[in-house]
Amino acid sequence: MDRIESLILTDETFEQLEDFSIDSYFPGNLLPIMENEGATTTLVINGDARTLDEICHHWFLGHYLKERTFNHAEFQLEEDMMHKYIPQILLPYGRGVQVVEPLSLKEEIIKNLSDLIEFHQK
Repeated sequence: MDRIESLILTDETFEQLEDFSIDSYFPGNLLPIMENEGATTTLVINGDARTLDEICHHWFLGHYLKERTFNHAEFQLEEDMMHKYIPQILLPYGRGVQVVEPLSLKEEIIKNLSDLIEFHQK
């Protein structure tokens, strides 16, 4: 709301469906579609409790949370989707979180960091 600069009132109207729920609508329409339903892998991360709280309540990752303890969280999601989205989600948390498994995601994060270093060295 704080980014709205102006507003124009029109004659257009809409009818809200009786069974419409914003909580149901957004996850179903914003989350990527899993291409290989059933072919999932476990993402295991460790970190400080506050960082894990933020990650477990993340609008995207929160939907895939399977287990959470004080400094440990497990998510179940499609591997391709994990490699595409999770590095960019986790990198801003820096040392507050560490991927335990899968190894392939750790390698993808390292690749992302290497690409970023190379870009900034130019």
